[in-house]
Amino acid sequence: VWVQQNLEIFASIPATLIFVLYTLIPGISVYLASRSVLQGAQEAPFFALLGAYNMASGYLRWAGDLCDDAALDQQTPPRLALYREQVTRARSWLWMVLLVDFVLEELLGRVWQLHSFRILGPSPGVASTLVEYRTLAFAMGLLSAWAQARLLELLKRREVLLRLLGARKAFLGGITLLLMGAFAVVQQPRTMSFLREVSPTPWWCCMILWTRQWGAVVGALIPMVFYILLQPRAFGQLAPDTLVPLTLAVGAALGHAFCQSFSDMWLDKREHLDSDYRVLFLFPHMSSQARQKASVAMRLALKRGAEATKNTAAEWVATRAVRTGVDFFSRALFRQI
Repeated sequence: VWVQQNLEIFASIPATLIFVLYTLIPGISVYLASRSVLQGAQEAPFFALLGAYNMASGYLRWAGDLCDDAALDQQTPPRLALYREQVTRARSWLWMVLLVDFVLEELLGRVWQLHSFRILGPSPGVASTLVEYRTLAFAMGLLSAWAQARLLELLKRREVLLRLLGARKAFLGGITLLLMGAFAVVQQPRTMSFLREVSPTPWWCCMILWTRQWGAVVGALIPMVFYILLQPRAFGQLAPDTLVPLTLAVGAALGHAFCQSFSDMWLDKREHLDSDYRVLFLFPHMSSQARQKASVAMRLALKRGAEATKNTAAEWVATRAVRTGVDFFSRALFRQI
């Protein structure tokens, strides 16, 4: 009985997981880049600069989503997302520096042994570590950074998200038109059915929206907090009697910030999160005007579907009642005969 009552929740888990992972991509990118910066600072400057390049790629994806959505709604984007031009220029220069260093230091110095000086790598006398500075590691790091930047740009497209959710070519155009605010949707019943099937629960919708807004900030903050609290060069040298209360205080402050921001977003969008069209808020690059038109189209389609179902049920009950009455009178008539 419990499984039957919660069958819709079980059916929406895969779509919810796809929405969550899709929204977490910028935050995961920034988190891994922050770790690379902190670890690379202890090994070789190249790894720190490579992490900075990856962090810039993650930031540009996150800031691009927020700025594009704010521009469509004619609103002011968050202050942290206003540095796209500066970060783009800095990333371009950083990429050139890494390529030049690869040619001068790795190819000319390590491979062809034309010189022995090091620019961004450790000196030849440094002991080997798990992240030893080698030519192959350098080349693979550059390729992975380039691929990650292109992947973040590719996953920014709305069509990619629809494909991941399982939208077929037959009604992909209808979904795209609906997300643009068009009422005349191609294959409207299948489109509405698909959107209802992939719609997460209200709590998960709010969590996805919160992650889209704050995921990159959290991804950059967590490695720094752990580094400051655990490294002997920072607070890691403190006694356990002092470090444990400090850690609890930091955790309590971060938890309070999360709960406060999550509650504010829930109260601000509760009316939409409890509605049947809440899934429209999870698709990026959709203006508020288009979202309003699409929500009206979804409500009309759902109302028509409910009326059609009600009429079908009423016709079935009436037909069943007529057949039962005819059978009853027929049996009674044959008995008298």
